[in-house]
Amino acid sequence: NRLVVVGCGVQVDLRAAGDRDVLVSSCTAVCPYVPLGQSGGGTLGSIVLGPAGNCTGIGCCDTSIALGYSAYNLHGSQHGDQLYYKLSTSAYITDGVFNYSRDMINGDNVPEALPATLDWIISSSTCPTNASAPECRSDNSVCRNTTAGADFQQPFNGYVCSCSDGYQGNPYILGGCQGT
Repeated sequence: NRLVVVGCGVQVDLRAAGDRDVLVSSCTAVCPYVPLGQSGGGTLGSIVLGPAGNCTGIGCCDTSIALGYSAYNLHGSQHGDQLYYKLSTSAYITDGVFNYSRDMINGDNVPEALPATLDWIISSSTCPTNASAPECRSDNSVCRNTTAGADFQQPFNGYVCSCSDGYQGNPYILGGCQGT
């Protein structure tokens, strides 16, 4: 998954929830101000927005998210000129490609939904012996022991539910696994 921020003069930090509030990822989008001239004692100019497409940090930033924490908090802060406060700011978590367009800064063409993968483990335990796990609610689901975060500092053991072979869907709800 990735953290994407659209805006000007804004920073969004993603922190691991808990006592230490560890910084996991940070994304800052800036829009440089270019003065064009002087008029009546005030400077006239324009805000520079990044090119459409991939986020470059100008108008839109995009960064990866470190996995392996049980919960996250988002913290946002505004930086820079008062001029920026009138512009739209959005933060997204997505696992797909984000296509930035300049009109998003004005609140136009803002995506209503983006693909994201939420994954979880029922931690600190294993699948019940000789019984189905109560969380695996679909008739065609099975319990599977797993280790999460093996590539991270604090791997942990637990279990997940999955659909039985030949079925797909959501094993955590009644009737969630359907034949393929």
